[in-house]
Amino acid sequence: MWYKNKIYKQGFTLGELLVAIAVISVLSTIVLVSSGGSRERALNSKRLSLVEQYITAFEMYRQDNGSYPNASTTYCLGDEPDDVCGEDNSTSEDSVFNDSIRSYISGLPPLPDLTLINPTGSPAPTYWNGAEYSCIVNPGCKQYKIQWYTQGPSSQSCGVGVDDGSSVSDDTSCLYKSMMFN
Repeated sequence: MWYKNKIYKQGFTLGELLVAIAVISVLSTIVLVSSGGSRERALNSKRLSLVEQYITAFEMYRQDNGSYPNASTTYCLGDEPDDVCGEDNSTSEDSVFNDSIRSYISGLPPLPDLTLINPTGSPAPTYWNGAEYSCIVNPGCKQYKIQWYTQGPSSQSCGVGVDDGSSVSDDTSCLYKSMMFN
């Protein structure tokens, strides 16, 4: 039995290892690229869900009070941790406004912040925090609007019946206007 005396080397050659590593890296790159947009879509879904909760709360408020919450200026939606929202934190939170809708929405959740890349070539990014609420038709706030941004150029992330307006880089500005009542 001559084969018992022959020594067999066990293991992989360097070439086999390099091919295996290359295949694994290509597959992992494909998985990472395909799952990259899912995080963006999930965050946009969260934003849209929160806006829809506020819209429902404002409609319940109108049924109870005969008008939408009065806003003499533009206010932040939700209890913002730093009390500001909007583009470059230019809008402030109002405790009277928040107290008026607190019983209609639990926790007053703020919309997640979003960093937008400024398309004008300025080195500083533009920050859009949360969402803004303001009355359009006064007195008695017969119509209101909510403005927020979503990540990505798709207007589908704004939701059905929502205007997608201007965009900053690849991000979309969403604007919801309520129905006006008499």
